[in-house]
Amino acid sequence: MPAPGTQCRSRPWLLREDHGEPSRFARNTPVLEESVSGSVEAVVFDLDGTVVDTPDLIGRIIGVTAGELGYSVAPAVVRSTIGTPLVVSFAQLFGLPADDRRVAAAVAAYRARFDVQVVEHGSKLPFRGVVDGLAVLRARGLALAVATSRILASARLVLDASGLAGAFDAVVGYDEVANGKPAADTALLAARRLGVAPGRCQVVGDAVGDMLMGVRAGMRTLGVSYGVGGVDDLTAAGARRVVGDFPSVVADVLPGDSERHSP
Repeated sequence: MPAPGTQCRSRPWLLREDHGEPSRFARNTPVLEESVSGSVEAVVFDLDGTVVDTPDLIGRIIGVTAGELGYSVAPAVVRSTIGTPLVVSFAQLFGLPADDRRVAAAVAAYRARFDVQVVEHGSKLPFRGVVDGLAVLRARGLALAVATSRILASARLVLDASGLAGAFDAVVGYDEVANGKPAADTALLAARRLGVAPGRCQVVGDAVGDMLMGVRAGMRTLGVSYGVGGVDDLTAAGARRVVGDFPSVVADVLPGDSERHSP
């Protein structure tokens, strides 16, 4: 299995890692010509709401942060923004441009509070079945990555605090790509680092943006309904199937594998 950050050669679908040059998926519209085919060799996971149970924590901290800055936002509205980059979330909630100083202040305040909370919750964060399920997938030789709307440092903090850092071969953050979800960039960079063609990857996520990202990257898509997205919305966004728990994710990736429930 390639080490994280491994460079692959002679593959036309690979993204450039030059952050100063937009990828050819910058406009969010094209789907890769390479079709989904063959068996799954890698799984690209969303983080919050898919691997770790953080949506409620995120929602509370966003609400508190907004209130401190004089904005009152309904919990349901806050929850609808989870899964998008913080700058985008606060800009939408405040009705302000993304480069407004109040948005920057909210992001900074949120991150300071979240960092403390995530360390405190630590090992309680993974959803039921995640620790064993990831071990099963790794034991079957699958490459595993995280593709998240978090900045890389925050994603690594969450993975370290939850004890999951060693389960993934690659982690891609929002600040590493020209265009975040729902563009294809984050998933494609994950595939590049894993050394696996997009058509042999499966995206697993709980949000509409995850499904759109997977479709646009030419990857299989599997939605999970235990996070922020509902079955209908995930299906409409391109989920091939939607499951209700992490053991069912493992069963979908490894169909017919009688040993899949024991690492």
